[in-house]
Amino acid sequence: MKVKIFFFSPLRQILGLKETDIELPEGATVANLFEELSTRFGEPVKKYIFDGMTGRPRGYLLYQVGKKNQSTSYKIDTKLKDGEKLAIMSPPMGG
Repeated sequence: MKVKIFFFSPLRQILGLKETDIELPEGATVANLFEELSTRFGEPVKKYIFDGMTGRPRGYLLYQVGKKNQSTSYKIDTKLKDGEKLAIMSPPMGG
């Protein structure tokens, strides 16, 4: 199945891409997608997405599947569908 990924800062800056299409097996999850992105784009992406101590996606990352916002801190087992659109975002900053 094919999933379209939209990248926002700083991941957009790391990759130099606004978006890309990723082929995944049927039944793949957001966690599988993050693993594929790390394999495809290498160490800088792996360090950004995954915690070096736990090997799990960093809890502060946000993503949107379709129109539903989610956080990697609790929902990386979301199953993806063919043609799905997913955006990966950083948390909002403020002060």
